[in-house]
Amino acid sequence: MRILLALMLAATAAAAQESAVAQLTGPFSHSQYPMELGDRPLVLPNLMLEGTTQFEYVKIGPSSTTSGIGLRAALGIGDVAQIDLNSSIFVDPESKWSKVLFARAGFLAYDSRQLDIAPSLLVPLDFNSNADLLSGAMVGAETRFRIDNLIYVYGLRDLLLLGWGTAYNDELSAEINGTVGVGIEPMHHVSLELDATLFRIKVAGKGDASRLIFSDEIPVAAKALFAINRQFDIVAQLIAPDLKNGFDSLTFVGGLNARL
Repeated sequence: MRILLALMLAATAAAAQESAVAQLTGPFSHSQYPMELGDRPLVLPNLMLEGTTQFEYVKIGPSSTTSGIGLRAALGIGDVAQIDLNSSIFVDPESKWSKVLFARAGFLAYDSRQLDIAPSLLVPLDFNSNADLLSGAMVGAETRFRIDNLIYVYGLRDLLLLGWGTAYNDELSAEINGTVGVGIEPMHHVSLELDATLFRIKVAGKGDASRLIFSDEIPVAAKALFAINRQFDIVAQLIAPDLKNGFDSLTFVGGLNARL
């Protein structure tokens, strides 16, 4: 019994020592890429390619549903930047390409053991007929702060939403979002995140007035990631866009990340 207890204590001490010396700042080599979300840099290491394939199921109201396959490719540049392309293919009720391509570029502005900041710009390119090719953009200021080896907080991934063109009656629309979340790493290889939009401020354009969102009106998203190894992740996500309507509308996402 004493031998077993000593082995358990030694294993605990070794795990704590490994966590204490874990690399939390870049640059990272491909073989050192962290497996927990809270330890990963906000941009991919130089020339690392990440591909994502995911199944998306969307429930709209009490009876309407749609599903599709999401595809994404991302590339790290110089350990300080990342570019992404992603799109979706509808499966149900009709199999077809969405004809919308999302292009994103991010830059690692600050990288430390506790605080990381990465501004980004995302633009949707709409190839549907009678649609403006470019009619919006999202500016992010993704920020992550590690509280300890187990918990971190993050937010501002969708800080500013811009819209223009025919979809907005040829007026400029601007909205500031206050989205924050908390992440936890309960065990090696496993990361859990939960975030919510706490406020929206209408800066320009017609539509809903500025508002703070509380209690049952909070849009929330929950994410779970299991890192099989440094090359592959299994990801599941549940998104409720507006809890004031309960779970009438939900999005479920399940997929696989692969890195080279």
